[in-house]
Amino acid sequence: MSSFPNPSAVLNLELDINQVMANGETVIIGTQCSGVTGTWESAFTSGKYDHWWSSSIKCDPMKWTANVWHHRQIGMHRDAKGVVTHDWVNLDNAHYAWGRTQLSAHFLGWAPGVIDVQYQIEGSSKGSGSVTSYIHKLTIYRW
Repeated sequence: MSSFPNPSAVLNLELDINQVMANGETVIIGTQCSGVTGTWESAFTSGKYDHWWSSSIKCDPMKWTANVWHHRQIGMHRDAKGVVTHDWVNLDNAHYAWGRTQLSAHFLGWAPGVIDVQYQIEGSSKGSGSVTSYIHKLTIYRW
């Protein structure tokens, strides 16, 4: 769960799990609520670069209610080749089927076995600024 005192300052909220497979490829299991497109987006790899694919599921962090806990859950999985499937997303008790599958792995030089969790905020200001965010009970399940 997270809360923003000033959600209009948040352009994108990105939630990633990066996992390095035994062959050394890093799988970018990236998901973001994009204020640019107003949708949930998933990361994919094309060549040496990562890109965002916009779903039809609406999401805009700038429109979230201020000072309220927003509960997000994302169901996703990957295969042994680094192909990631975003199965579903829940936002504040609303469930949305996703079903997007795409390649999301390439060599970044990270050590095999590394799992990295990222919570990233992109601010809406074109210049410098700050965004305050509160996180509560960030939980990752892996099996």
